[in-house]
Amino acid sequence: MLMSTSAFSQVSSNFGSKLGINYSRLSFSSADTEISNQYAVGYQAGAFWRVNFKRFYVQPEALFSERRSKISFDADPSNQAGSPVSGRVKLHSLDFPLLFGAKLIEIKRINLRIAAGPMYTRQLNDQAAVLDNLSPDPQFERNQFGYQAGLGMDLGKFTFDARYEGGFEKITSELGGRPGSFTFSVGFKVQ
Repeated sequence: MLMSTSAFSQVSSNFGSKLGINYSRLSFSSADTEISNQYAVGYQAGAFWRVNFKRFYVQPEALFSERRSKISFDADPSNQAGSPVSGRVKLHSLDFPLLFGAKLIEIKRINLRIAAGPMYTRQLNDQAAVLDNLSPDPQFERNQFGYQAGLGMDLGKFTFDARYEGGFEKITSELGGRPGSFTFSVGFKVQ
């Protein structure tokens, strides 16, 4: 009983909000058409809860994200002159990463962290009219699984994170793309 009380007294938690930007590329590919994929800037906003166990922690998050990508392709690959089509693809989603981390450096109110873990994404909607020029018209998968990994730093009540997130699954069965994003966020610990 004394051991469990001692172990529980070394557990603490923090709750907070976060806001950030992402630099995303949705890597579409087609057997019939060569598609150029470029990174574009989007955003994310949400909340986190960090449960600390000495130097280790578990951090579930709930985030609303908008990912963007610039794409261009030749609408008629049989035409020598080509008829180039370009535009942006926007995906809105709810993301639920579950990160497992460790504090590498911990000095009073400053610490440097590393974390990685799985992520579930629920696509809410998409704005991808430019893809209507392809046949067949791609349909985005609504439920996706991926991962996040990166570094973070806490300065007092502020948190700063730089992460990479990727997908385990294709976001469309027709175009086979997988998402890839670099995210940079600032958070504020309420507790």
